[in-house]
Amino acid sequence: MIYGYAKANSNTLPTSKNSLQKQIEKLNEAGAEEIFSDVFTDTSAARPQLATLVKKLNPGDTIVITGFDKIANSLKFALKVVDFLKMKGVKIHVLNYGLIDESQTGGARRNVLALFAEWEKEMVIQRTSEGKQRAKHKPGFREGRPMKFSQEQERHALELLKDFSYAEVSRITGISKATLSRMQARENKKQKL
Repeated sequence: MIYGYAKANSNTLPTSKNSLQKQIEKLNEAGAEEIFSDVFTDTSAARPQLATLVKKLNPGDTIVITGFDKIANSLKFALKVVDFLKMKGVKIHVLNYGLIDESQTGGARRNVLALFAEWEKEMVIQRTSEGKQRAKHKPGFREGRPMKFSQEQERHALELLKDFSYAEVSRITGISKATLSRMQARENKKQKL
């Protein structure tokens, strides 16, 4: 049996090549006898209809998708899905990539996918590292999560802590007691240096 799977964002325009309607047309052209689809309003990793389809698949079945992004948010995860389906005896026909099955060509396509998944991972690590290095040279850089409050607000809150309790300063400034405590700890650490 040939199954199709489509995934689209609910914000995708109907005329877009990634619209659910366009994907379903392509899946029908590729011979899909039954099509499952998921529609999201965000970048959710959950794909309930895909999960339903995977349970229904039997050895010898084929699943047709228009691209790897339909079954996973990353190539690494797509590779896990491909390996799982191959282990189950299911062929994967990716319309913009080719057929992944037990043949030599299918195996080669799977291996190329693995190389791209590794490359993608390395590129993310490299870009993150480069971004951190650039950020460290900018004025006002702070390690960790971005500040929710300006330096002026933080200075004001720390001044208030000299005369008021954490609960009172929290009520006055709207800054939580936990955040005030972290601000005070950072300030104490600066003064010791």
